[in-house]
Amino acid sequence: MLHIFNLFLALLILTNAVGLGLLARRYLPLPFGLAQGVGVAGLCAVLFFVEHYFGLGRLGWLMPFSTVASVGLLWKTRSHFSEYKHGVLWLCVGFFYVLAWRYALPNIDGNTERLPDLSFVVAYLQGVTLPPPDPWYPPHLLDHYYTFQHYGAGLLGRWFALDGGTAYQMAYSLLAGLAMSAAYELVALLCKPRWGQAMVLLTFLVGGTGASVFTPFMVKDEMTYDSQRFAGGTTFYDDNRLTNFGLWIKHLHYKPNTNREQVPEVPMETFSYVVELGDYHAPLGGFWIQVLSLGALVLLWRKPSHAWAAGLLGACIPLTIATNTWNLPFQGVMAVGAVAFLWWNRHEHVVRGRKDPPEPVNWQAFLVGLIGTAFLFYPFFSYFLVKNIGNKSPLEIVPLRLGTQFLTPPLLFAMIFWPLFVVGIAHMFGSQGARRLHAFFWFAALLVTELIFVNDIYAGSAERFNTTLKWWPWVFNGTMLTLAASNLNAGRSFRRYATVVVLALLLTYTVSLGRYYFGTIRNLAKLGTWHVGQLNGSAWIRHDPPLRTALEFLTKAPKGIVLESPDNMAFCQVGAYGLFSQQPTLLGWASHEQLWRNYLTDTYDRYLKIKEFYEGKMADPAAWLKGFEVRYILWLPRDNNNKEALARLSAQLAADYQWHEFYRANDYAVGIWSRRTK
Repeated sequence: MLHIFNLFLALLILTNAVGLGLLARRYLPLPFGLAQGVGVAGLCAVLFFVEHYFGLGRLGWLMPFSTVASVGLLWKTRSHFSEYKHGVLWLCVGFFYVLAWRYALPNIDGNTERLPDLSFVVAYLQGVTLPPPDPWYPPHLLDHYYTFQHYGAGLLGRWFALDGGTAYQMAYSLLAGLAMSAAYELVALLCKPRWGQAMVLLTFLVGGTGASVFTPFMVKDEMTYDSQRFAGGTTFYDDNRLTNFGLWIKHLHYKPNTNREQVPEVPMETFSYVVELGDYHAPLGGFWIQVLSLGALVLLWRKPSHAWAAGLLGACIPLTIATNTWNLPFQGVMAVGAVAFLWWNRHEHVVRGRKDPPEPVNWQAFLVGLIGTAFLFYPFFSYFLVKNIGNKSPLEIVPLRLGTQFLTPPLLFAMIFWPLFVVGIAHMFGSQGARRLHAFFWFAALLVTELIFVNDIYAGSAERFNTTLKWWPWVFNGTMLTLAASNLNAGRSFRRYATVVVLALLLTYTVSLGRYYFGTIRNLAKLGTWHVGQLNGSAWIRHDPPLRTALEFLTKAPKGIVLESPDNMAFCQVGAYGLFSQQPTLLGWASHEQLWRNYLTDTYDRYLKIKEFYEGKMADPAAWLKGFEVRYILWLPRDNNNKEALARLSAQLAADYQWHEFYRANDYAVGIWSRRTK
């Protein structure tokens, strides 16, 4: 029954997404995938604006009406289905491919950034006036992160009456599908052969980096992240993890006594890796915006007076700030630079008296899109832009310090980006006139990523970690979607053949993806912990009966702050019970809350106090708990390491809290204290 419901839910969401795309396309002269992007982003942005003034609460009552309207639009446009069928096809390909990952590996746990992302989604599920309360740090508000993508997931959850975990998984799949639908429209504008379109789009969805061709021969038991965390990561593995070829590459760059701090870690996470990873993180939305803006740019390049293309290109700038601020330098330069070049190009033709000058670029529509979208985001920007960490992370020149090389070693750089060089050079020498600028732009962007970085909190070997992690994929995927697609449409055979070889080699990454996917399923099935289809994401907790009982107790209990022991400051389990039960947790991942909030002293103090409480060292815990209005206190398996603490806390809390026991074996217990009502 679970699988039937999941299929029904997926089809319901897709029907609504297609209906919204058809509605937008009815009024916008844009290809389906781009019009759909405008429709989805526009609807979310308008509601995001409205809810900063009054929360709309539950929206499940809208779902029947939107579904009926979507089915009606599909029926009404059935005779024109051939005009948008490929956009719908790639929407479904992206959606179901990612859902296959989320379906087989649905756990939302502390191994990566899944729990923090879920905390943002749960915050927006509340339907209150924005910014919402932070579920991991009451009474503070969620006002510190670029969370528009997470607002969209929360909105999806409210529209379809979903819990936080299921909303997370479905929004993840839908956003990937929207990116693929928009990517199809971009590629179709540049490449007519269907086989060429499919090859480029599959490379975007499941292709690797240049390093993915080498890592199977360098690493024993290769993993999907080996080619993504290549330079300074994979290449600095312990010797016993590397093959002879891998050892040769390692020793070619690093001396035997090389210190970790002397090795720059410069990773990247392409779209294909992001959709596999399981984190509903900002880069996912960033890729969607990138393909939307590239599609608008190509339309504008062909017809500079295209008002909606210009407006969409302008709108993508504030949309980038609200979704993935890291991409703003490239997104802004690309959009403004394109409009400026088209204006200058016409100006030169007119001044020089050339015949048939290009159309004037519609810069007015560009400004309307930029300013109008910025207006919708103004309530969000009014607190986010003045508090976010980027204000203390300036752009700087990559340093060359004595004894430490921060530039990527040339050979490793070439191993990662050789596909970009081959495709770009083939395009440059096979193109004429201004079209050569396309390759020049991507080469220039890649050079910028190597010479400039965002000086954030990371230092030492990780000085450029966050910068290349976010910027390199933007350049790499953008090159493949535009130049590779254009090359496959070229008349000259060299451009086509060289590009086909490059894309075919990048698609060998599917072997690594397949090995990891099926290998993980097989291992989980052997252990009896394969939670297929349990999209709520909490099956790793519910697998244990006492823990399932504790979670169900919290889910049904009245709203109140939950106290949970910190098993670490990040990448751990703390905060999960509150998120899955949609109860606020006194403190989630302490290191993340510290970073997001510019190291408020209260955060670490709260962390230390919670540890003191669970160690049984607090003189008057009841008074401390009352100060934070803590209603529920979890005692989990990891807390039984301190046997004396349980007995002492039971005595100290007896007058104010009632003990609910879910498991007992001598002095080992699992249970929850709940505040007594007077």
